[in-house]
Amino acid sequence: MDRSIRLLLSLLMSVVLVPFTASAQSGIEQYFSPYGRVAQIEGTEAAVKSYFADIASRSDTIYAYLYIPGQSPRLEFAMDKYDALLKAADPDAELVLVSVNCRRDVARKYNAKMGYVADFYLYDDSLGYLDFLSFNTPIPYGGYALKVDKAGGRVLCCGAFASSSPAFFDALVSFEGAQPFHAYSDNMVSYPMPDDVSYVGLDYAVCPIELPDSLYAIARVSSFSLKDDLLVVAEDFHDYGSAFRCGEDDVFRFVSRLEPDGNERYVYFDVPDSLFEVARGGAYYIPLATSFLPDGKIGLVIDLPRVFLEEGGGLAYFNQPVVLVRDAGTFEPCRMIELTGINDDMYEYIYDFSNVCVLDDDNVMISVLKLSWPELTREELAGMPANDCFKDEYYDSSNPCFQMMDRHTGRRKSRFGRLDEVLKATRCAAFHTHIAAPNGDEFAYANPITGIVHVADIATPDDVKDDYKVFDLDSSRMIVPDTAKFYTLDYYNDYNAYFCRRITSMKLRDDKLYVLVNVLTGMNLYDEDLVYEYREVDRSSGEVVTSLMVTKQSEGESVLSATLSDDAVPRIAYLSEEDGDYSIKFVTEAGR
Repeated sequence: MDRSIRLLLSLLMSVVLVPFTASAQSGIEQYFSPYGRVAQIEGTEAAVKSYFADIASRSDTIYAYLYIPGQSPRLEFAMDKYDALLKAADPDAELVLVSVNCRRDVARKYNAKMGYVADFYLYDDSLGYLDFLSFNTPIPYGGYALKVDKAGGRVLCCGAFASSSPAFFDALVSFEGAQPFHAYSDNMVSYPMPDDVSYVGLDYAVCPIELPDSLYAIARVSSFSLKDDLLVVAEDFHDYGSAFRCGEDDVFRFVSRLEPDGNERYVYFDVPDSLFEVARGGAYYIPLATSFLPDGKIGLVIDLPRVFLEEGGGLAYFNQPVVLVRDAGTFEPCRMIELTGINDDMYEYIYDFSNVCVLDDDNVMISVLKLSWPELTREELAGMPANDCFKDEYYDSSNPCFQMMDRHTGRRKSRFGRLDEVLKATRCAAFHTHIAAPNGDEFAYANPITGIVHVADIATPDDVKDDYKVFDLDSSRMIVPDTAKFYTLDYYNDYNAYFCRRITSMKLRDDKLYVLVNVLTGMNLYDEDLVYEYREVDRSSGEVVTSLMVTKQSEGESVLSATLSDDAVPRIAYLSEEDGDYSIKFVTEAGR
């Protein structure tokens, strides 16, 4: 599915940004993150036995590390030494590395590439773990440590892994008894397709993708962009973007890596020469989004490591997003776009680094969210109503959607925008992330879940000149806010069916607005059968003039992502995988 569709994106991002601190709890619980909760579902002992039945361990007690390969490299911070640390606590312990929500061949290649060591490897590409585990997030986020009684079918303890200290592994090994059963809100619930979508016949133009070598794989795709014959991809398997060019035979062939060059790679290293090699060993490079800039160049948003010495002499690592700029013909580096202005108020706002929009030669904007829950606890928010997304004061105060930044200096110029009213009615500010699309001297922006697209001029971004309704929210799915669930992830899960549509790609032209909308039919966000709805809006009338449902061509293929191309007239395209073969498929209405 389209990996740019991220339910509770700002919320999930916050799990990365909030450092874990031990709570007042004792024992193993103090080492698990308070944000990523997981528990065994009551009555699922048989499912646990079946799941681990092929693990030929010496003991009935096994340890498992469950994760989505490549989902968040920084949250894999201890995987390369997890096995060694576990065995230091118990030499007889046996580790099962459980790779989920990832195609088996991709997961195998990823684990081999990263050098992750375990006694056993379990590849779950059919969501079998959800038969007995319940999470408080729509998908597992980060890594989860499990201690399992295989014979008894009991997950003795489990939690989001947040500490690599020897004390954690000692506590894990010495843990006795079993944590209680629990089921969080049903993230796997299905809900009906909206009844106003248009089903028509579709034609598919298939362009195979030729990979550079047998070890190359395309995992979950966070973003891909198309223009003319050029395809650029950012995904979880690699620490760089990839460029492919389509030949006269309609085959896309790998032509270049998109990665920091020697000058860019260590630009945010502020460490003594004596520690440079140590600092480099802990550095990660995380591609987040691709785009074609208004001047036709390629843009790749990527997290670079910002490393410096703490007061105690230790190395501190932070993400520093930038936009790498490359010539679309030669792939030669052009001047990098820095975004250092975000560092001025990183404890006041949360930034969505996957939604950076380069408007023109002078302006860049990035989606922004006022700091609130869960970055701040309920107790911390007690005296800060303007920051509490469950209170009226939050919505009645300033809530900018974007930060405008100077392309040349990376500094902040202004903040602008407002929340759509439905977010106040539902108290769902955690859904607040925005996407944008430039068009000459103007741009469009939208909260993907509300269906409303705003248009403004770059010179006066706070003055909305046009509003377009791309789709209507289904009011029959609207519920009254349950105050008892405030400050819990379960609260947002209740609104999943209401916000079942999300704009994932948007292009603005003088005469039309083009959008691609992901239509969810359930809360498995890695269900590769999800469909998209394409809509064209006539800007003179504001009416939707074209609407069609975009579904995959073959039952056996996986839709890794879908987008609208950056051509003068955007094309509908999705990235497909079937039996290990990849392709770009262009979709049109039959006979059009």
